[in-house]
Amino acid sequence: MRFRPEAEFPKGGSGSPVLDAHTGAVVGVLKSRRAGRDGGMAIAATALRRFGPAYQSLMAAHDRWHGQSPKIGGHNWIERQHQLPGAGVHTGGDQWSPRDRREALSLLSGVRPPDGIRPVVELAKKARGGVAGPPGQLLPHAWRDGHGLLYEAGQPVAAIAALHYLQLVVEYERSRGGDPAPLADWVVNRLQDVPRIVHTVVTQATLPPRLVPVPGPDGRDRAVVRYPRPGDGSTVVIVELEPVCDAPTTRFYWRIRVDDGQDVNEPLHEEQTGEGVPPEQLVRRLRGPLDEVFASVDAPGAPAPLEVALPVDHFDTAVHRWQLTEMARLHHPAYVGVRRMVVLRDLLRRGRPDDTWLERWQATVAAGALAAVRTPPPRQVPRARHFADMPPSAVPVLCRPAGSGVGRRAIGLALDAGHGVALWHTDGHPEHGCTDFCEEMHDGAAALLAQTAGVLELPDRLRRIRDDISGSRNGGHWAEGVAMLYDDPTRPLPADDNGPVDSP
Repeated sequence: MRFRPEAEFPKGGSGSPVLDAHTGAVVGVLKSRRAGRDGGMAIAATALRRFGPAYQSLMAAHDRWHGQSPKIGGHNWIERQHQLPGAGVHTGGDQWSPRDRREALSLLSGVRPPDGIRPVVELAKKARGGVAGPPGQLLPHAWRDGHGLLYEAGQPVAAIAALHYLQLVVEYERSRGGDPAPLADWVVNRLQDVPRIVHTVVTQATLPPRLVPVPGPDGRDRAVVRYPRPGDGSTVVIVELEPVCDAPTTRFYWRIRVDDGQDVNEPLHEEQTGEGVPPEQLVRRLRGPLDEVFASVDAPGAPAPLEVALPVDHFDTAVHRWQLTEMARLHHPAYVGVRRMVVLRDLLRRGRPDDTWLERWQATVAAGALAAVRTPPPRQVPRARHFADMPPSAVPVLCRPAGSGVGRRAIGLALDAGHGVALWHTDGHPEHGCTDFCEEMHDGAAALLAQTAGVLELPDRLRRIRDDISGSRNGGHWAEGVAMLYDDPTRPLPADDNGPVDSP
């Protein structure tokens, strides 16, 4: 029977597979008739992904069974699929056939599940030539879901895309210390029947940089998302907060831009006139515009980082605690600093970067491993030489706010010395010297930086700690109130073009 407006499904049909007549793919399960109306209803097969680990176990068993089931020539569904218009050619050609798919999914079921959604999305995207998968689908959880993302509008999949994806899965599993030998051997055998260009692309497959694992705190490899750099195709959302001049109380003008890795776009949303927005209303005012921008630029499983540029006097704005969703789902973190990387930038560094800042940043990136430096040194006032003499790998760490007092002087001197990275505590400091919490924060920051193989990893490592804090509800954690300066001069903010104007 076919889904048509006039279709009537008989009683007892529930549970029947719903097939794509073009490719033979099972796309859903018949659920029920529609009372008093034509047609019927079905549940999409992708809805099973909502069951998480149970879905992965079920589909792995499904794929193993089909891979091991008797193949009676001409009398099984795989052979029938070869007769459909969208099935592709027989095994051994440039197209991916139903037999190829059966073997590949069976072998993928024997590979350990991925570490979350991101690896599936990233590997499928690379296999598709850098093009993201079709929008509007439930997020992929299993390796087989990434294989499914290779299909487009019912068309046969090219062998180069499928084999490239399988080889990327092999490389990812090897990077985790696994040995996916059966899948790797099958890919090698399948490559004997493809043109030379396909063989070259597949055998030279490398993981996307953001999936290359690095040693974690427990000594195991752990994939860390590297922060975007110019030209890498990644996207960053930027919020600029500028205090209104001569306002009796603090108020801000704001604008939202997107850095697409090639250029910083003109503001997508802004409020640059009127009285401005008081700090306590900023989040409410920005929710709608930011939600729209994030919906446009976020990739599945890969939320775009958020940069907030503001003057140093307002560096203690705890942006990572902003809740951009007034009523969050139970399974979805409401805090922006838990869901995505959130860093601060110095608004006054707009335009062409000075040589001191640029040279120190380039040296910091080249230095690799980072080291925490207590700022200012115990029982000393901050001095310019403290920051100018720091090696490129040094990151100033303050156990006090950066927007006033000693912290304001210290962070100002750090900026003057060209530092692009710093950590500080936004929630205040005892009036008479440091306490045990200060020591705990410095020890925690030192451990965090010691685990970081380079500055590009630091924002995601801090995000992971914020995620852990959110899950454990640990309000006394050393990093709960910590903010991060991450100011990359190779991606400068656009210069302020507000020149002189005629009066009035």
